[in-house]
Amino acid sequence: MAEQIATQGAVVSEYPMGMEPMAHNFPRRNRLISGLSLGVVIVEAANRSGALITADCALEQGREVFAVPGKADASTAQGTNQLLKQGARLVTSVEDIIEELGLEWGQGPGDRGQEETTKKTHTVTGLMSAEEQTVLEQLCADEPIDMDAVSSKTGLPASKCASVMLGLELKRLVKQLPGKQFVRWN
Repeated sequence: MAEQIATQGAVVSEYPMGMEPMAHNFPRRNRLISGLSLGVVIVEAANRSGALITADCALEQGREVFAVPGKADASTAQGTNQLLKQGARLVTSVEDIIEELGLEWGQGPGDRGQEETTKKTHTVTGLMSAEEQTVLEQLCADEPIDMDAVSSKTGLPASKCASVMLGLELKRLVKQLPGKQFVRWN
């Protein structure tokens, strides 16, 4: 995977290539992730979660922190809900993120001065994960579908579908309609 990423992007690490992933190294990795980002979106996090470490790193680095609210009684939403109490930006759609960062569809941080037509290009950045491909296969351009139906068809938990769907929205492959319905972007 690292070789494939290196040909289409970049591999950044503080550790030698080939080093096995170890839990105690994850906070340093999360610091790099947040440092390379305009902001981080926390979709799901328990009270003690690596995602919260990433959020802390982002705050220390002056990055935006966004959180998707979860059910009040869900243990996997305690961290995200606490972030919201502490001032994280509430996210219910990809538009919330784009608006907060002052971007437009298809625009990256270095593109802010380009013409409007360039800003709104429909480009996919990075590689699609297997989960993204699985979710995308369930969507049509002309038949909206809700998250529960996507979860049922893919066998993925609804929380994972929400995370994957947000990524697909950011890649401009999926569009959210009113009523939390989703369609493939044309």
